[in-house]
Amino acid sequence: MRHAPPPVRGARRTDAVQWQLFIPMFCAPVWRWFTEAAWAAGRIPTPEVPVEWSPPKFEAVDPQKDAMADLLAIRSGTMTLAEAIARQGRNPDAVLAEIAATNAKLDELGLVLDSDPRRVTKTGSAQANAPADAATDPDDPEAD
Repeated sequence: MRHAPPPVRGARRTDAVQWQLFIPMFCAPVWRWFTEAAWAAGRIPTPEVPVEWSPPKFEAVDPQKDAMADLLAIRSGTMTLAEAIARQGRNPDAVLAEIAATNAKLDELGLVLDSDPRRVTKTGSAQANAPADAATDPDDPEAD
């Protein structure tokens, strides 16, 4: 009786097929054909249009371990935040814009969440170099 391969191995195999076969042998030629057709029709100024492929993410077997591994890779400089976001199947620019908007709204409302690394450490303590809050900063003359 044969046993099915572990889900992680299957996910790795699918990931390899996507990056080593499907994208270069199908997606890239179709993209090239599409951009050349758009250029020939006068719709775009050049047939060379950069593209970044981002296959859908796989559901994690252990999301906490995956998140910690991503955090370690980002903090050690072996992966960028944009790469980590893209690996989740999301657009890094859109996610970062959403984070910036959320942070601005929280700051506007004077809210500090324990998930905000600008203000709170991993253990929930206030950051020593957290941005000053105008509402509570006694040295800010405009706070009065």
